[in-house]
Amino acid sequence: MKEDVPHDQLPDSPFPGIDPFGYKDRNVFFARTAETEALVRLVVLYRGVLLYSDSGTGKSSLINAGVIPRALEEGYHVERIRVQPRTGEEIVIQRSEKVGNETISYQSIFTSDEGPERVVLPVEEFLGKLRQHAGDTRTLLIFDQFEEWVTLFEEATGSNAADAAKESQENIRNAICSLINDAKLPVKVVLALREDYLAKLTPFFQLCPNLPDQYLRLVALKGEQIYQAIRGPFEKYPGRFRREISPALARTIQTDFEGRNAGADIRLTEVQIVSLLSKLAEDPAQRC
Repeated sequence: MKEDVPHDQLPDSPFPGIDPFGYKDRNVFFARTAETEALVRLVVLYRGVLLYSDSGTGKSSLINAGVIPRALEEGYHVERIRVQPRTGEEIVIQRSEKVGNETISYQSIFTSDEGPERVVLPVEEFLGKLRQHAGDTRTLLIFDQFEEWVTLFEEATGSNAADAAKESQENIRNAICSLINDAKLPVKVVLALREDYLAKLTPFFQLCPNLPDQYLRLVALKGEQIYQAIRGPFEKYPGRFRREISPALARTIQTDFEGRNAGADIRLTEVQIVSLLSKLAEDPAQRC
């Protein structure tokens, strides 16, 4: 289906390659509609939601190009967040994105429109600002790469550093669980992490016992999804991208992936890299 979208709302290439899809790529992000809708439904229903999968399956892409645009349509204000083991600087608000040679900043309740590309806050100030703006907006907090709550904090060495990291880790856990458990606060939370770190969230589950039941497990691309991820942008925006990958070539790439992987997971990043290289070829039809 053809759709009219201004050129400035489409990326130069429909395939980001080794990078995850960003919000800027939302109009060329395909093959994950069902997963996007499933996660947004969970956000609407519950205060805290888990998103997990194997590494490389495309969690960040799903968040940036799928979930965030849909959450905005549902009337949520979205904040993308990371955590770090620095006392008084535990919360990192990510409010910028690279688009070509430009850096685009997005609105945040944690700073003004003229604020920095990232905002670093202590846990208490983070909670205070959330409560300050509670009456103004419905906020969705997305903690991406949340396995860092484990990995980065375990890397602290030396008794003093280790003790400080543990204290910061507990403060982050307590803050997130307090938000999930406060039914009067219009805040929703998504924790996105690698599946192999799921068991490490037991301290969260002790404070938020319903959280393990409110989840989406993202699985690898399969069959027709591979074809959709490749051909979707060309079919929806015919003539908008140079060196179009033909349907025949898209099927060949799909078949090659399925044959070579022999039932193993097919990573979204691998599909994007192969598609990008095929698109950049002088005569992609020669690759069929």
